[in-house]
Amino acid sequence: MAADAARDEAMAFETCLAQGPSSYQETELDHSEARSRWCCLRQNLPATVCLVMIGAVKVACTNVGNFFRCMLGTFWQRSPPLLSLPVSSRDTDISGENLDEEVSRDEISPRPVASLEGTSGASPSRPGPPGKTLIAGFYLSDWQLPPGLGNRNLDEVVAEVERSCARVGPITRQQALRLVIGMGYNAEAAVDKWRDVVSWRREHHMDAVRARLLGAMCSQHPVRFSHEIDVYSKLFRGCPCALLTADGRPVSVWHAGATDMARVGELPADHCRRWSQEVFEYADLWIARETERTRCLSGYLQVYNMQGLSLRQVTSPEVKDRLKAALSAGGFYVEAVAHIYVVNASRLFSMAWKLIRGFLSPWTASKITVSSTVPDELIADLGGPSSQSSEILHRLLAAAAAASTSSEPCLAPVQRPHAENSRRASEETASTATATSAGCDGFEATAEAILHSSEEALEPIPDIPGALHVAGFFLRPDQLPPGLEDRDLDALVEDVHRSCSQVAPLSRQQALRLTLGMGYNPHAALAKWKEVVEWRRTHSMALVRQDQADKMRDTSDVKFPHQEEVFAKLVCVSPCALVAANGTPVSIWHAGTLNVSAAASLPSENVARWSRAVFEYKDLWISRRSEQHKRLLGYIQVYDMQGLTWRHYSSREIADKLKTALQSGSFYVEAVSHMYVINASRLFSMVWKVVRNLISPWTASKISVSSGVPDDLIHSLGGPTASAARRFRQLIARSPEEAAKMTSVLRPPGQVPEPISPTSPLANCSVATEIGSLQSECTGAPKPALDIETDMSSANLEEPLSPGTRCVAGYFLERSQLPPGWEGHDLNALVAEIHGTCSHISPLTMQQALRLMLGMGYDRFAAVSKWREIATWRETHGLENIRAQQVATLESTKPISFPSEEEIYTKFLKVCPCALLASNGAPVSVWHAKTLNPSAVAELSAADISSWSHAVFEYKDVWISRESEERRRLIGYIQVYDMQGVGLRHLTSRDIGEKLKGCLQPGAFYMEAVSHMYVVNASALFSMAWKVIRNLISPWTASKITVSNNIPDELVRDLGGPDSAAFGALKEILAAEADDIGRFPVMRPCTAI
Repeated sequence: MAADAARDEAMAFETCLAQGPSSYQETELDHSEARSRWCCLRQNLPATVCLVMIGAVKVACTNVGNFFRCMLGTFWQRSPPLLSLPVSSRDTDISGENLDEEVSRDEISPRPVASLEGTSGASPSRPGPPGKTLIAGFYLSDWQLPPGLGNRNLDEVVAEVERSCARVGPITRQQALRLVIGMGYNAEAAVDKWRDVVSWRREHHMDAVRARLLGAMCSQHPVRFSHEIDVYSKLFRGCPCALLTADGRPVSVWHAGATDMARVGELPADHCRRWSQEVFEYADLWIARETERTRCLSGYLQVYNMQGLSLRQVTSPEVKDRLKAALSAGGFYVEAVAHIYVVNASRLFSMAWKLIRGFLSPWTASKITVSSTVPDELIADLGGPSSQSSEILHRLLAAAAAASTSSEPCLAPVQRPHAENSRRASEETASTATATSAGCDGFEATAEAILHSSEEALEPIPDIPGALHVAGFFLRPDQLPPGLEDRDLDALVEDVHRSCSQVAPLSRQQALRLTLGMGYNPHAALAKWKEVVEWRRTHSMALVRQDQADKMRDTSDVKFPHQEEVFAKLVCVSPCALVAANGTPVSIWHAGTLNVSAAASLPSENVARWSRAVFEYKDLWISRRSEQHKRLLGYIQVYDMQGLTWRHYSSREIADKLKTALQSGSFYVEAVSHMYVINASRLFSMVWKVVRNLISPWTASKISVSSGVPDDLIHSLGGPTASAARRFRQLIARSPEEAAKMTSVLRPPGQVPEPISPTSPLANCSVATEIGSLQSECTGAPKPALDIETDMSSANLEEPLSPGTRCVAGYFLERSQLPPGWEGHDLNALVAEIHGTCSHISPLTMQQALRLMLGMGYDRFAAVSKWREIATWRETHGLENIRAQQVATLESTKPISFPSEEEIYTKFLKVCPCALLASNGAPVSVWHAKTLNPSAVAELSAADISSWSHAVFEYKDVWISRESEERRRLIGYIQVYDMQGVGLRHLTSRDIGEKLKGCLQPGAFYMEAVSHMYVVNASALFSMAWKVIRNLISPWTASKITVSNNIPDELVRDLGGPDSAAFGALKEILAAEADDIGRFPVMRPCTAI
């Protein structure tokens, strides 16, 4: 019995904490933060149900999760959900007539939009009948609008998102509206999500799937989905779109307890994914058409039948993996689920839901209904107890109970929409099929799409006078050839794209390059495209491109055909040996290695094959980079003339072979960003001065000739302190032959880093020890942050910096301090932008702006919203006065005490704030969970908790802010939670839960202040629970939490090692009795124990 109780208690942890951090304290947040949290929760809405479903029978000690969440709530800020489940949608553009319109426009009566809760000052859209508002041409119920709209004009936000997303792929107004609502009114997040959707749909050919399903929807034959028999007979009994609500929306029923444990392992995950794609596409097609018909934003219903769920099913890894695959497609359909009903739930499941519901916002919780029977709300949605849909539902639930005796896997046929117009459907089928066969415009099969299944987020576009957005790409003024004048460049690119597409398919980016490269001449662009197409067909360049794409994905060294022979007999080249600040490749040609004697023995065809592969690799690189960042980028060529002699100039063989090696470049229009000729002799410079006058000024501006290394080249590599610039100087300081041997072909930022050979001359060089960091350093940010090789003589650093450390806004950050996704951002510029915007709300330092940027995941809008919330909170609670008091306390020599600490320590729990000093100068606080006092905690007032908590968090923030300024490193404090002696009475006390929440709540207003959290002396049950929870949060978040049954080695290392005074003091603190804990004083920065 004891073992069963322990097992059930462990299962309770998984259920209680499956929701991740996004819902903690959501009810206390203002509209802006609620919007951000809601967006995360809304995308994971069915995950709430599915994960609870997996853990329902495990629930026995539900209050364990409450305690654990309160303890970690201040640290978990923006952890993304592990599963993307059915809550999102992609609409189809169906512009049919509004037949049988549900809302008559004559019935519309004026009602101010401000009457909607949380939407005061919203768009001045025309309101509809009670509970309905007209937005972007569609009627929405009040409950469909998440909180946090504020004073935004929702119509304008939708229009902005539609315009931005149209650059990625075709999008309808309905899709844009769903994106805006689903992403919490965040336009950038909506665009980013649409990029993911477009990429996913291209990868899985979803337009072809949609066309087939539309045909099935309009036909008289039963609707079938791929592999449905396998899924229904081995995983669960699914009834997708088996019922209709009273207003014509589809209802799907999932019978969780029908898994065949003996055969589920035979079900391939790919079959689940394919089935999932078709089921969600069908449901999305249904609600999109219904929305267009009725002009009311519609969503489908999900019903989860928990009857028959067993412990064996919920603990099986095979079931979990198949379930994730079966629900994987739902993450790409934004704002598609209207409501989720969990029926026939056990008492344990209902208890778990009551706990979890307390962690969610009331608005989110209102969209999930859990019942031990069939709830009345579901029956009402189906049209009442006497409706046909209600009767079918009861029959389905009864049939599922007898599933073991049923030989038919499919319990109910797939329904079709009621008001189906066959003629219109046929027309749409034909038009969709035509679009599919034509490539569907927005889903063009470009070679770049092979390289990325999830594109990076759009970067902020700088406001540069004279810059343009053309065909979806940002162009600087220096990228525009003269002669544009009053021409409509967008129209010109469209004209070129249209005419060239008749020759061979091309992307908008290629059309833009042709337009610029041919001087805005559409006829010349068409002629050039014909030439390019013919050349590519002759040399089978599609296969070459595919080969180069494979090399980019591979982990082995990148080699090109006949590379060794070309380098030995003609010239040594370092193709793509460096990465520029904007993430583009830099190639170096070592002219001094030209081999006059052996050039004649080198076949020209070998040179040509090598050349085609090199130029195709570079073009693939810059095309992908341009698409990712929506900026027209090009590569850089560097010609090092060191060692070049008259003998090289006068050799006909050299001239012929070089012509062959460079000729391929002429078929890649506007691919070169700049050419640098360095270490040029006086004679060469004189010749260039003459030649420069014979070519157009615009062409001449792209070529720089210098007797040394021009500053422009160093700047393009990121500045003199950047790793790429330092490595470049290392290369040119050596002989051409040595330099050529020291390089290898790099991959685009974000690809697998290139290894360094132990025999390389640079193997022991400080520059080369970080070649992986070198590629990460040049990740494509227009102004990259400094790498660890930056001159640090002026920084006060007490320990060496680890590999991969970067300098952002003047502070050194280790790689572990950077949340994922930083590669696509100019971090310095982003911090400066956040600082400038937030300064208008209330003053802040550059360090605070940096912490905001990291804490809000590089989302500048979320950072500004968070700062507004912080500023309001600080003003409300008088935090500036508290900060002044803590500064004075820190600078004094008297013993440090905090307000109401005696009350806290005697009636609630013992805490040793800032009792230890980490090796990096950060404070370490120890919380003794065993001292929790359930009997006296009710006597403790909220005011006492608030005053103590505000003072403690403010003191720690002053400490780490000062230490960060002094050391020029972003430092955070460490929290240690001692779980020894924690009992069930601590976990089941509601007063303790509320007081813990009050104690830790202020931590949410200090962004990126916690460096690490250690849970020590954890029981086996607690450690087991953490192993489950760790898989439900992002790896980056999990890496900052350590759970151990003793003192983990990482904590010992943070304190300076086993022989350090800090570690000795920690052992003394942990071993102390409850009455002796108070004798450990609060420390000051750099104070020895």
